[in-house]
Amino acid sequence: MDVTQYIDLESYSSTPGFLGYTDNAPDFSEAGIDALCDDFLKKMAEYINDVTVVSSLFISSNKEELSTDYDISLEKIDKFLHALLKNGMVKIIDLDTLPDPDSPQFDQEFLKLENDCGVLDTPDTETLKNILRSFFCAVGLHGHLFLFLRAAELIVYPHTDDLGFGFISMHKNKDRQQEQTEWLQKCFYNFQSSKVKSCPSSR
Repeated sequence: MDVTQYIDLESYSSTPGFLGYTDNAPDFSEAGIDALCDDFLKKMAEYINDVTVVSSLFISSNKEELSTDYDISLEKIDKFLHALLKNGMVKIIDLDTLPDPDSPQFDQEFLKLENDCGVLDTPDTETLKNILRSFFCAVGLHGHLFLFLRAAELIVYPHTDDLGFGFISMHKNKDRQQEQTEWLQKCFYNFQSSKVKSCPSSR
């Protein structure tokens, strides 16, 4: 799937259809993340049965280095990655095989990895929750994760800036985008519209 027809991957909030985002108190506990995912899935329940998950997430194969960098045990790294791996939503990459980080070739190869998307069609609600939980809990992830809610004409992405979700309209009509914005404001008390200058634009 070519997501670039809908999303500016360099800055989600620069996308013409960007509507805004939710932000929450940064409770990175597993209980806090569970509550965040449950609330989102409940409010989006009408559209969850018609969702496609698009992911270009990847992570270093050097788990020992990740463990040291993020001060987290290898067991927790494996635990938090499980749902992403099980559903083919993350690739394990030996980053040492990439060109020298200071070379233009490195940027080119890194960009290829970021734009190499896999697709999961119509996962059940439990699977979708596990994918979102895994994304919020995992460390050292690169790339993108989007939920295409076709019936709602919305693209949703989880972000870890303030723990929440960003929303992009798949519709080009400004009146329809305004309707979607007003609906999101009713659904989420903490929804910040795109008129806010500083918006979380990615992971």
